[in-house]
Amino acid sequence: MRIDDSLRAKLVSAVEKAGGAREFSLKCGVNAANISRYLNRKISSINDDNWEKLAPFLEEAPPVRPDGGNNEGFISSTPELSEFILARMKSCGIASVEELRVKINCSSYQQLRWQISGRLNWFADTLGQVIEVLDIEPDTLPVTPRERRIISHAMMKRGISGVMRMLPVIGGCMCGNFADIESGLSRGTAHPVPVPMDDRRDLRAFLLSGTMMEPTLLNGDIVVTEVADDLFQIPDNMLTVLRFTDEFSPKTRLCCGRFHLLAGKSVILSFDHPGGGFIHIPVSCISWSAIIRYRISDFHG
Repeated sequence: MRIDDSLRAKLVSAVEKAGGAREFSLKCGVNAANISRYLNRKISSINDDNWEKLAPFLEEAPPVRPDGGNNEGFISSTPELSEFILARMKSCGIASVEELRVKINCSSYQQLRWQISGRLNWFADTLGQVIEVLDIEPDTLPVTPRERRIISHAMMKRGISGVMRMLPVIGGCMCGNFADIESGLSRGTAHPVPVPMDDRRDLRAFLLSGTMMEPTLLNGDIVVTEVADDLFQIPDNMLTVLRFTDEFSPKTRLCCGRFHLLAGKSVILSFDHPGGGFIHIPVSCISWSAIIRYRISDFHG
């Protein structure tokens, strides 16, 4: 297990709570010298045997920052999230934690078992791998909006570490309003963005403008979308980008929002901001649609 700043913060909290490294060593069964090395950054990772001994004690000390917030990288392992993942495993025909562990290439069975059972908070990158293997739409996870953003960032960060290709940002898109397809490019921030080389989906990237999708999507975010060949197969409440026909607006325009299909004849595009409202669009006035797969915040190419 790699020791990042978040994990080190949990370890520091647990050691302080026990009264020192030696006292903590007696509780968890890990050599006190190793614990000191973890704390002093002399060791960059914890082997599986020691991690299995440490994890039950670290989960009692939620990671905190000086400002009192949770450290990024951890997702609360709530009963709702555990039930959701177990149900998804069953629907995907994955019968055991060990089978899931192999599929996501996780090094520790014990860690994954504790996370799924709710005994240990999730590492965002591990949960991101579970999402991919179980083909879960991140927007359907029973987590907070902030945790959803952490997961999205972790998934992108992991992808960037592999073999990537650059995806051009082909246009601007408004959240809760209309925009010319080229408007985002005029802002001079539409740099190409990295996507995994082995992702063969029909992906398109757009620069967002406006605040009507806050806090889920922010002004200046870049969203990577997958083209939806069949408008009628888009799940309800999905984050989407739609292009409108000339009949609906003077020019071809793009808009981002949550998708709701009404009786197959019209679409409601709703917005997450408390004052966002919605747009009602006839199906015949939608010329193109895509599902948002992930976002990139504050990306500078």
